[in-house]
This record gives sequence, C-alpha cells and structure tokens, in this order.
Amino acid sequence: MPGLRLPGRGLARRAARGLRAALGLERPAHGCMAVRDRMADIRDRVRTPHPLIIDGGAHRGAMTSAFRHLFPGSRVQAFEPNPLLAGELRRAFAAEPGVTVHELALGAEEGGIEFHILRNSLSSSVLAPSRHMAAFHGERAGVERTVTVRQARLDALFDEDIDILKLDLQGYELQALKGCGRLLERTGLILTEVEFMPLYDGQALFGDIDVFLRGRGFELLNLYDLFTHPDGRLTAGDAIYINANRR
Repeated sequence: MPGLRLPGRGLARRAARGLRAALGLERPAHGCMAVRDRMADIRDRVRTPHPLIIDGGAHRGAMTSAFRHLFPGSRVQAFEPNPLLAGELRRAFAAEPGVTVHELALGAEEGGIEFHILRNSLSSSVLAPSRHMAAFHGERAGVERTVTVRQARLDALFDEDIDILKLDLQGYELQALKGCGRLLERTGLILTEVEFMPLYDGQALFGDIDVFLRGRGFELLNLYDLFTHPDGRLTAGDAIYINANRR
C-alpha cells in the first residue's frame, strides 16, 4: 500500500517474541521443552577467572572469541589442522596474548594423518564424509582436497589442569578424547559436538562418547543446539559433560 512503512526485521522479531511470551509459548530454561544456553551454563560452572581452555577444531575462531569474551583472563589454546584456516587464526589473534594457535589435528596417536577439506570447510574432518552426509548436504559435502597434517595427543602437549575442553572435530571427537589419557582426570568441563547418525565413515556416535566419558567420571549436563533433518531424524548437536570428581 502506498505510504505504508513495514517494520524492520529486528522489530518484527521482537514483536514475535512478545507475542510468544504473551501466549506462553517461550521456551523455558528448565522443565518440559527447555532450551539451555551453553555459554551461560559454562560460565556458571567455571569459577576461575583465568581458565585454561582448549579449542579443538577452532575453524575461523568464533568459539575462541566467545571464550575470550566470556573469560577475558583466559588462556585459549586453539587447534586447527586446516593450513589455510590456521593461518587465518594466527593473523586474527596476533594481537591477543591470551590465544595460542596450533596447526595440529587432535587424536589418539602422534604423527601425520590425512585430513579431508570439504567444500563446506566447517565439515572438514580426518574422517571421510559418509553417504548420509552426501545425501543431506549434496555438493557441499564433496571433498575439495586431501592434505597430510600433523596429529598430536593432548597429554603430550599439556601437563596441567584444563578448565574447558571444547571439541568440534566432525566425528573425530572420541579419538581426541582418547588422546587425553590421564589428562581427563584434570579436566573440569567438556563441550563436545555429538552425532546421532554416522555423517562420517567410521565415526563414533553420541552413545560411544557418552559411555567413554561416563566411564571416566564425567556426567552429562545437557544437550544443546540439536539439529533435526527435514525427514525427522535427529542428526547432531552439542553436549556438555562435567567431571564429577572435580566439583
């Protein structure tokens, strides 16, 4: 209509939130249909102002920045095996003395390993994408190139308490956890990506990671950002585990 001014997106979103709240449709932080904020849960459970944080699978540094914002006095050790992305990270955090970038993959063994760089770089992994990944994501799940990268065990790099261990390794998280060895006993909180169906060949699923961590004294706090495929299948999300022996 001539002269009619439409509200902006921000206003529309705020109006929609207000309507949902008025109708009682806002998702609560507890109880039935709860939705939790993973960063708020981490903040509430990490009490030191100077935590040591491992960011495994740092990609372009979004979580590294989020951790530094949440804990300005933190030391973040960021791991990224993709050579191009590791270079971007070094440049992005060159002026941040609290961030150290390692061009390494994390795993259960030391040495060189093949790393598959996908067209969607977020999905790159030591593991090759499965038929499910190809079916869900089409050409974006295609392997652009495969490079040999260095892989390290975390217990070969650190001999101190780890306050937060974050892993986003596209199906390779269990191998990185195995590479922690006795270091897990000194780890307070783990934020890890989990999959509920095999998006990569030979990957561990949520059940495997859950059994592994529970067997080492960790308790599941909650699941976050769960992704459901249009066909109804639960595919992936994040999980926070707390070391019950370090409360």
